[in-house]
Amino acid sequence: MTQSRPTAQRAPSPQPGRRRGFALRLRGAAERTRGVVRDLLPRVDLAVLLVPIAIAVFVGWAASTGLYRGERVVLERLAVRVLIFVGFVSAARAAHTRHPFDVWGTALVVVLLCREFHFAGTSEGVYVALIGLGAVAVHRYEVLAPYLRDRILLDLLAIGIASYGIAVSVDQRAWRGFPGEERFHVPLEETMEVVGHVAIGLAILLSRGWRQRLPSA
Repeated sequence: MTQSRPTAQRAPSPQPGRRRGFALRLRGAAERTRGVVRDLLPRVDLAVLLVPIAIAVFVGWAASTGLYRGERVVLERLAVRVLIFVGFVSAARAAHTRHPFDVWGTALVVVLLCREFHFAGTSEGVYVALIGLGAVAVHRYEVLAPYLRDRILLDLLAIGIASYGIAVSVDQRAWRGFPGEERFHVPLEETMEVVGHVAIGLAILLSRGWRQRLPSA
């Protein structure tokens, strides 16, 4: 009689454990993000959102009536110059302070500048980079919190984000069919982008990050 060979047992697949670990990390990141939002959102004065709305209404009216031309080339050049100035000052300050907030702010300006230069793939790459910067802010929140909690910075960030939101809605022709949309489409989109750049730039330049310097390693 031939003896049957013992059947070799397969080692348990590591995939379920890896998936479970990834799910736990993802859930932890989501909870941490909600915590950051709950900490920062009440500190924002929602009344500041009236600023970009008022600017958008005025620019839309002026452009539709012909009082404001808002040429794309002129406004795009202005946007680039604003970001280059903010980026240069922020990078110099980051080199001096070596503080994570200054580095983070400089990276944000670089991402926005890449979008203005319209490199190949920047449309998708900008959103990926912004998500990445948001993830870094959440992960290093203990270090960045003293700066992100500043009311002036938060209000300026809110103005900048709202301005970008208006610009994106105009770019996507969300206001198609609105009286004068064909005339205010370009001036409003480009102007609100410049307003967003200025607000974000002021938020970075007026932050308290330059007042502190990390101890030398």
